[in-house]
Amino acid sequence: MAVRAEWWCLGYSLQAQGEKLSGSRLVIWEAQFGDFANGAQVLIDNFIASGESKWLVESNMVMLLPHGHDGQGPDHSSGRVERFLQLVDEPSPDGFINISSRNRQRLLEAFEEATGSCRSTAQMDTEQMAGLVMQLIQDKWHGLDLQHWNHESFMNVNDEICNSFNILHTNDSLIKNRPNVQMPEGVLHCAQGWLVFCAAFFRRIAERDINMIVANPTTPANYFHLLRRQVHRSYSKPLIVMSPKFLHHHTPCTSELSEMAFGTNFRRLIIDVGEKPCAPADVQKVLFCSGKISYELRQARKKAKRNDVVLVRLEQIAPFPLDRIAQVLLHFPNARLAWVQEEPRNQGCYSFVKDRIMHVSRAVVVPIAQSTFNLEDAQIGEKRLRYIGRNTASSSAAGTVHIHRSQQQAILNECFDEW
Repeated sequence: MAVRAEWWCLGYSLQAQGEKLSGSRLVIWEAQFGDFANGAQVLIDNFIASGESKWLVESNMVMLLPHGHDGQGPDHSSGRVERFLQLVDEPSPDGFINISSRNRQRLLEAFEEATGSCRSTAQMDTEQMAGLVMQLIQDKWHGLDLQHWNHESFMNVNDEICNSFNILHTNDSLIKNRPNVQMPEGVLHCAQGWLVFCAAFFRRIAERDINMIVANPTTPANYFHLLRRQVHRSYSKPLIVMSPKFLHHHTPCTSELSEMAFGTNFRRLIIDVGEKPCAPADVQKVLFCSGKISYELRQARKKAKRNDVVLVRLEQIAPFPLDRIAQVLLHFPNARLAWVQEEPRNQGCYSFVKDRIMHVSRAVVVPIAQSTFNLEDAQIGEKRLRYIGRNTASSSAAGTVHIHRSQQQAILNECFDEW
């Protein structure tokens, strides 16, 4: 009888990848179930999560860890996404440019100086915004506190400027190596647009310093773009993919060929407003989630005829898409927020996303015309994030189909009950 050693298999895959950086070689290690990755934890801790900082060796290794609660036992349900998120060295959202009150104030001062008028009435087109960013770079960032980034992160600045404008205007794309794509012209932006752009710009710069990527794509097109991005990026990071086996044969999980054609890219976040969406101001709930439960929520919403509920599923969990979350909160200002997951409360993504979503809610509610941006003032409009999921448990799954279905239905019912 052969001895199954996940640590040996993962180590062999790492060696097969070799010291050659990403670009022409994509090595993928897939566990039969994500739970089996615990047999390779020593490799994950020493080479996947910390290989770049400990050994100065970059890696674009891909780990496929099927993750999802289908009613099977605790050894066939969870890829332990919470463990990988705990290993991600993403700085606290307090230090990011779109959260820091000091940086926020300095950016608004630069905006006022460039436009020559007060921030409440000033406007700037895209060409002027790009010029202002370049000026801030030349002036060593105008006294901004950028302690979380080093100078090596600011490579290919022009690419990142285009990417950030694309985030500001469209649906989160990556325009790298596409010289025919230009920044939109003739569009004027207020101070709020300037801050959204800066948030997107610095977030993309910061992603270069984070040790690995954790994603859970839920469409074939996004899965394709995720792997393609892993090969064509100008830098290398390990990629942890938590997509469940359930979606391989789930009929609604399909993509049009046009979603994989030229001009399409990986979407870190997907907003599902339903078949008959209501006005953004009338949306009552925004349900954040990740993974296959989004399909169950979509079906339950259709059955309940709730067009005032918006589903937002995170396709990339780390690095966390703070800029896209900010856009969601600004677009649905009156909605109550909840995080929905299949996993027990002490597992899954909840402990990772909770503080980050609430930090974003504090940042976007501060009035632009306000003269100072103190955290005490920002907390006035903070939105609380409700948790909807299984209770705390030591095991990742109940182990019986009947209990699983009962718990799953209770989660769906709570999502569309009044709260």
